[in-house]
Amino acid sequence: MKKIGLIGAGFMGTAATRAIRATRPNIDIGLAETDPSRRLAALEEFSASDFSGNPQDMPSWADVVILAVKPKELPGLATAIREKDPEAFNKTFIVSLLAGTTVATLHRTLGSERVIRMMPNLAAQISQSVTGVAFSEALPEESRQEILQLFSGLGPLLSLEEEQIHAITALSGSGIAFALEFIQALTLGGVKEGLPYGQALEAACGVVRSAANLVAHTGQHPQEIVSQVCSPGGTTIEGVHTLAENRFQAAVMEAVTRTARRSRELGKATEEPGK
Repeated sequence: MKKIGLIGAGFMGTAATRAIRATRPNIDIGLAETDPSRRLAALEEFSASDFSGNPQDMPSWADVVILAVKPKELPGLATAIREKDPEAFNKTFIVSLLAGTTVATLHRTLGSERVIRMMPNLAAQISQSVTGVAFSEALPEESRQEILQLFSGLGPLLSLEEEQIHAITALSGSGIAFALEFIQALTLGGVKEGLPYGQALEAACGVVRSAANLVAHTGQHPQEIVSQVCSPGGTTIEGVHTLAENRFQAAVMEAVTRTARRSRELGKATEEPGK
C-alpha cells in the first residue's frame, strides 16, 4: 500500500494519518477537507496532495481511504463519489472512523464490502490508543493483516466482532476519560493533604502509569497485586476499604455499561432514515 487518502482532517483523522506516516515515512497522502485552516495545516504537515475540490477522485487514487467526517455527511459524500465512478469504493479499502456507523451501514451506503470500522481513542495522538477494529466479513485474512500492519502506529489494535465495538467504545474510547477523572480525583486528594497541585498531578500520573505497567509486566491479576500492598491494619487497606464503601468498582462498571448502552442507541439512530 503506497497511497493513503484522508477525507476529514479532524483530530482522529489526522491522528490516524500521523500514525501511518510514522511507520511509513515515504507513503503518499491525499487530503480532502472543507475547513480552510485544518486543510492548510494538514497539507503542510503531511506534504499531501489536495483533493478538497474533488474528493470523488480520491478512491480511484488511493489504496486506502480513511473516512473521518461526521456521520451525517456520509450519504452525500458517498453519492458524489459514486456518481463520478460507480465502482470507486470497490477499488480501495475504506477505513471508517465514524462514530455509531456500523459495517452494515457502510456496506449499504458505499456499495462495497471492502470496509473496516475503527474506534481509536484520544491517545492516538501519542501512538498509544487502544483501538477496536471490526472488518467486513467478506474481507480476506491477508487484507485484514495488511490493514492492521498499516495502522500499527496507532497503538494496540484489537480485532473484534461488530457487536463488540460498543464494549470497546465504552472501555477504551470513553474509558480514557474515566481514567483521567480518576487521575484528577487522586490529584485533588493529594492537594487536600498538603501537596501543591503540580506535584500531586505528577505523582498521580506516575502512580497510574506504574500500576498499569506493573500489571502488564508481571501478568498478575490486579487484585493479587492489591493484596500484596494491603498489609494487615495498614494504610492501604484503609483506603481500599473507603473505595469499597463508596462503591468505586460498581460505579466504574456502571459507567462502562451505560456508555456501551448509549453507543448502541447512537448506532441504531444512524440506521434510521433521516437520522
